[in-house]
Amino acid sequence: MSSSFTLGTMCQIATLDSARELAPQIKEAGYACVQTHLNSPDLTHDDVRVIREVLDEHGLPSAAVCCHLAHNREEDFLFTSQEGVQWLVEAGRILGAPRLVMWSGSYTNDFRGEHPDNMTEKGLADLETEFRAFVPDAQAAGIQICIEPFYPHVTGTAEYMAEFCGRFEGGSVACCLDVPNFISPALYDRTNALVPHIVQTVAPHIGMVHFKDIKRDEKGNLGLPGPGDGILDYPTVIAELEKVGGEIVGITEHIKPEQFRSAHDFISGLL
Repeated sequence: MSSSFTLGTMCQIATLDSARELAPQIKEAGYACVQTHLNSPDLTHDDVRVIREVLDEHGLPSAAVCCHLAHNREEDFLFTSQEGVQWLVEAGRILGAPRLVMWSGSYTNDFRGEHPDNMTEKGLADLETEFRAFVPDAQAAGIQICIEPFYPHVTGTAEYMAEFCGRFEGGSVACCLDVPNFISPALYDRTNALVPHIVQTVAPHIGMVHFKDIKRDEKGNLGLPGPGDGILDYPTVIAELEKVGGEIVGITEHIKPEQFRSAHDFISGLL
């Protein structure tokens, strides 16, 4: 069994002008698709239609759509609202994006905050209730929900991610595999030893992959630079993904436009 890869990059769009500026640069760098990040609360669905036209003009399909669904209201368990997800589902339909990427969220209003109910059966059950309110609409639009992990969140380990995705039939909820996001400060020194376990654990549920890196700075803080700019053993990451089989969409991220080409060449050189 082996995998085939389609390589794209994150396209951060805050204005229509940024879409027009970024699309030709992304295409010139060699990418086949984008994850369209709608990076402004001021964007409307009419704007999304224009963004679709711009991307189509440059032959860049949206492999996924996302935005900062982070209302952080006290009464919200997730870093989102049902209304926000519904808005994004419609944006994904307009873009023709088959995936919607979002976080699993936390019981805290601090994105990096830990909470004793995260990564528990209660956390999974509450999250399932939230998801079942919008997954049918996403399915009706032909959109798969892909959860991007983050280590303090409800699906902060590969085991919790696999358990949660497995509760939904037909792959309607999947994992956006992002190895560095599973790595807490306490796990940093074991990052590369954990790669095979992480990939193999979520393998049946992978909907897409993010390619970035991880690196501790001189103060001991974890940073998440672009792929190849940290300590992540990317040959092992790719080798493990090869075992998954089928088509894998990979998105480079945490890079500036001037790094589009180097990130593309780094990953494509390993495929």
